[in-house]
Amino acid sequence: MWSRVTAALRPAAGNGAMRRFGTFDGVFLPTLLTILGAVMYLRTGWVVGNAGLLGAWAIILLANLITACTGLSISTVATNIRVGAGGSFSIISQSLGLEVGGSINVPFYLAQSISVAFYIFAFAEGWQSIFPSHPAVLVLFAVFAICCLVAFVSVGFAARMRYPILFIVTFSLFSVLLGLFPLFGQAGAVYTPTLIGA
Repeated sequence: MWSRVTAALRPAAGNGAMRRFGTFDGVFLPTLLTILGAVMYLRTGWVVGNAGLLGAWAIILLANLITACTGLSISTVATNIRVGAGGSFSIISQSLGLEVGGSINVPFYLAQSISVAFYIFAFAEGWQSIFPSHPAVLVLFAVFAICCLVAFVSVGFAARMRYPILFIVTFSLFSVLLGLFPLFGQAGAVYTPTLIGA
């Protein structure tokens, strides 16, 4: 059974070499863009405002602990196998069996699908803070249509779209750091967060 699954994932011999994503393209860049996404930009300030600085740090440390445990578990599972196409399903199925791989990856697939909807809603929320006259439903459908179009064209095209997004995110981080210094006009009011939320 497993040989049929892995044979379907391998490229045919006559088709030439399949384009592979390297460590930066396939692992580091998607992970970085996920970290520097809607949660950081839209919810971190809200968490600090409600939970306080210590509460926000506790949440971030707990999230990092969960991520570290997940990373160590994946590295333990993938230590003695050849990781090929198929992502987490391939890794888990080769080590723990098809049943375990399927039972873990169905919720993983659902979580990825829901996260796409979450990011689209977050983009629409940020868009409406800049353009409040634009209807939210139209913004949501437009962004969803663009995401579908990018995914429909090809995986390689979707991977190439990460670089403009990385540039925009890097520029926004630079503008946040630049906003620490009053270069133009009057400096705004500075709010010091409380250590423990109200």
